[in-house]
Amino acid sequence: MRNLLYVFVIAVFFSSCFKKHPKIDYNNQNKKDSLTMNNIVNDTSKVLIAELPVYFDSTDYMMHPLELENINNKNNKRILNIGSSSISDFSGSSSNVYVESYNSDYISGNIINIVFENIKTKEQRLLTNKVINITSSQFLRELYKKTNQQYMLYTVIDNDLNNDGRMDYQDIGSLYISRLDGTEFTKLTKLYHDYIGGKLILKESKYYYRTIEDINKDGLFNKADKIHYYYIDFSVNPYKVEEYFPLRLITK
Repeated sequence: MRNLLYVFVIAVFFSSCFKKHPKIDYNNQNKKDSLTMNNIVNDTSKVLIAELPVYFDSTDYMMHPLELENINNKNNKRILNIGSSSISDFSGSSSNVYVESYNSDYISGNIINIVFENIKTKEQRLLTNKVINITSSQFLRELYKKTNQQYMLYTVIDNDLNNDGRMDYQDIGSLYISRLDGTEFTKLTKLYHDYIGGKLILKESKYYYRTIEDINKDGLFNKADKIHYYYIDFSVNPYKVEEYFPLRLITK
């Protein structure tokens, strides 16, 4: 009975996790990504647009999310509403982009970069010089209240692994972390691992998350592949990332 329940839970889990269907083209992974923010600035067919700043209450920092618009797309229409806009994605096709703020701590959308600003010193810092797609960012405020540590977590599409010329939901999502001032921007998930969600357990000062690895190297993510479990331990300084094994007792 326990094994039947286990199989059922796994089946439901996989049916809900793979709706985005990311793929990997292993035949073309030797090419180097030369696209940088300098390329974008010098590209006259694209315009960088900054959303209105988001202030992190009770801190010295705010952020300016950056978006990319392709001005050669005749069908592109930019709609300026509170928290939403319409821009072009990396391929030049029009897509709706939502930049949402909940208590100024959570932002989601298609963001290609972020400028962090110290409101006291007016110093500004660019998060990264690489062109990426930040689909969400979150200030770990409850952790800040408990430990006084200021960290941001990001879900990021950082590579065109399926080689279709775009960085979108068909590519692997990765988990990144940085300080609240944008420094120490670091990738936490491993190569060819797709990030599939996480949560903060404040009592333990740990952020738990899962990834899936294309273990059979067929370029697809399905029930033949392997789920990995990790946590970021913020109870130590600097933080450390550890893998853990919650299914060990069942899968012996």
